[in-house]
Amino acid sequence: MRIAVIAALALGLGWQSRAQAEPIVRQAAESAAQFREKIRTLLKPAAMAAVQPAGNAAKVLDVGGFFLNANDAAALTAWYRDKLGIPLMVDPSNGHSYCMFQHGTEPGAFTVFAIRPAATPVTERNQATLNLRVDDFDGFVAKLKAAGVVVDKTEDYSYGRFGWTKDAEGNAVEFWQAIAH
Repeated sequence: MRIAVIAALALGLGWQSRAQAEPIVRQAAESAAQFREKIRTLLKPAAMAAVQPAGNAAKVLDVGGFFLNANDAAALTAWYRDKLGIPLMVDPSNGHSYCMFQHGTEPGAFTVFAIRPAATPVTERNQATLNLRVDDFDGFVAKLKAAGVVVDKTEDYSYGRFGWTKDAEGNAVEFWQAIAH
């Protein structure tokens, strides 16, 4: 039943016919089911123990956000809102659009998806920033430095502590720890 509904929605996005859309949607749904099964296997306690860092070292808790830099932030915001249904809100003071996905009750237990005007024209590199939520800010900074990673800067705000670095290809990586109030 869901496949027929999704195929009907695909018609609204420009597909020629339901008959054309349905097999593609069915294949995507089967692929998604296989992917979910792989994730379930990976999330079993024994498999998770194998990928957890040893000891009590500072670690990444989850993805805190994903930030897209856009040459035309208003148009990109409209695309994500209108085409994908992401309820982006626009901050008129700076032109940033954002949506917060809450996934827990502890401080910082949310993921932000944001689109912001690019400071300089966007090229293929540095179009996005990965934001990671960490459990021990100072420990994480020390861990990065011990691994030879340059921490570009850190800043403290009333709601959290933030740090910035770059990955091996020069892409921006931001990390933060929420401050409990």
